[in-house]
Amino acid sequence: MAVQTPTDQTLTERQANFVRIFPDVGNGAEAARLSGYSDAGARQQAAALLAKPNIQAAIAKARESREYANSRSHQDVLSALWRIAETGKLPDTDEKPRTSHALAALAQLGKAYGLDRATTINVDNRKQQVLASLSSEQLTAMLAGGAPPMLEGPTQGG
Repeated sequence: MAVQTPTDQTLTERQANFVRIFPDVGNGAEAARLSGYSDAGARQQAAALLAKPNIQAAIAKARESREYANSRSHQDVLSALWRIAETGKLPDTDEKPRTSHALAALAQLGKAYGLDRATTINVDNRKQQVLASLSSEQLTAMLAGGAPPMLEGPTQGG
């Protein structure tokens, strides 16, 4: 099976396999072996492949599309966590919103933003209700270091 590259040169099936495998393994000889080239000549074949402009361009394109896909999936996860934190509702379910879902999503967001290392937040029932009613902007501000005034100080009536 031939594959067109950005420089309009066709790759053989083994070359296309090399282009697909090389970014994952990062070792030319290993990528050559896994692509179907002989063990004995894998290092030389990898050097020859990596010297070709069309192979270099195809590898660059493969890396770029992987980086985009990884970045996109990371953004999708963070967006989903924000929706759960805001609503307390898990996606694609008919389950009622729960404060525990919102708090779990906030904990995961805190980890994603590196905020889990410095502080621990103890939350009583009243504070859970207040947290569940906050917007994503308020939660972001709180996670960044400032607690909303209604969460500071002792609880009233309890």
